[in-house]
Amino acid sequence: MHVVHDHVLAVSRAINFSTSVKECMNMLDDVGKDGWNAFWGTFVLADRTGDIGFMTVSTMPVRKDKTPYIGARVLDGRSSEYDWEPNKVVPMADMPRSLNPSKGYISTSNNRLTPDNAKYDYGATFVPTVRTIRLDQMIQEM
Repeated sequence: MHVVHDHVLAVSRAINFSTSVKECMNMLDDVGKDGWNAFWGTFVLADRTGDIGFMTVSTMPVRKDKTPYIGARVLDGRSSEYDWEPNKVVPMADMPRSLNPSKGYISTSNNRLTPDNAKYDYGATFVPTVRTIRLDQMIQEM
């Protein structure tokens, strides 16, 4: 019998008891090393030393076919070529994140979070939205 454990308490502990952004990110990576079984979402983190961070937390299955942007295409469902790999999910450490970005701040507004050379094909259809571009302009003008 395969028992699935809910990670909500471990996530709560990481957020409430970590003393830095880096420690919190490491704790969340440990919780999600074999997959994420809690709510889906994003964390924007800050600590008293001035570190800032962003993490996407979700269960993201892995596809058999590793063609870039495959998730943005209509796929042939007559074969198993494009199926998800059974019981395989992206480790938390490989999900989109940022720690102390060079621009000095973190902004998120449903925009694409991954570069073109991302290891896994998540978020391939998201693009920089007008809202994100404008948000960055306003922050840079301050």
